[in-house]
Amino acid sequence: LGAAMGADGSLFAIRRRLHRPVPINLIDDMYLSLSILCDGYRVVRADDAKAFEESVTLPREEFNRKVRIACQAFNVHRALWPRLRRLPPAFVYMYVSPKLLRWTSIYNLAVSVALGIFAAAAAGIPASAIFVVAGSVAAALWLARHWSPFAEIVEILMALAGAGIGVL
Repeated sequence: LGAAMGADGSLFAIRRRLHRPVPINLIDDMYLSLSILCDGYRVVRADDAKAFEESVTLPREEFNRKVRIACQAFNVHRALWPRLRRLPPAFVYMYVSPKLLRWTSIYNLAVSVALGIFAAAAAGIPASAIFVVAGSVAAALWLARHWSPFAEIVEILMALAGAGIGVL
């Protein structure tokens, strides 16, 4: 559609006249870029722009970062949703689909696991066997969290959990 849905916080530029104060506790790059989009301007990416920043090194730091970013992003959503929903439907879809999926994935996964346990119980599998299998899978993932591809699975689940907690 010729527009991006947001800017990268480590490197973005806007026209001076489009800048507005960002409310406290909101992500400035997301708030400003979405506000500009709501004002009828395009948000574009420059392929030749590059930025370098230090990344977190500890899993706990990354988890805390995910919680903080999701919390601030959801607050931007709450602040701008009345304006965002008036955008053309294709833009609303571009905005809602990845955000909504990211924010609710951990809850969807939890409901799916609960329904799977319920289905197994309804099929006559003893509850003790269900919980032993579920506990074994969880323990195996946790113990193997440093070995790929298990490390990637745990990393994804932790990112989804951080986003879910941040939204709460």
